[in-house]
Amino acid sequence: MEEERILTAFDSATAEAKNAFGDGTLFAEARIADARHVEVQMAADQHGGVLALGLPDCSVQRKHQKVVEEAPPPGLSPALMDRMRAASVQLLRDVGYTGVATCEYLVTGGNHFYFLEVNPRLQVEHGVTELLTGFDLVK
Repeated sequence: MEEERILTAFDSATAEAKNAFGDGTLFAEARIADARHVEVQMAADQHGGVLALGLPDCSVQRKHQKVVEEAPPPGLSPALMDRMRAASVQLLRDVGYTGVATCEYLVTGGNHFYFLEVNPRLQVEHGVTELLTGFDLVK
């Protein structure tokens, strides 16, 4: 019965998309339950140097605003954090980014991470990263 409901909903969404946008193409995303919001704060210069700095867990939020940041993220393995830093460095290098940015991810209990977005600006909480790393992001 559940499969039938899903197929009916998919057909309905396809028809609605085709009617509204002229294209009924849909895609499905995996449901990620109990994920944590972890960020990698970055700095990149015009010479190809890219640094992965702070790695705060920003999961405690109210109305999509961060309430608490915890760094380093509790319970994340050093290997996972290294993979997240490396992915963030590669991403900024691949797009030729210069400046400060924050790469955001969802992290699951199974030690997997999924890219959300890059915020290409100085974040309001940059002071926390500066205190933890001794790196002046504004300078």
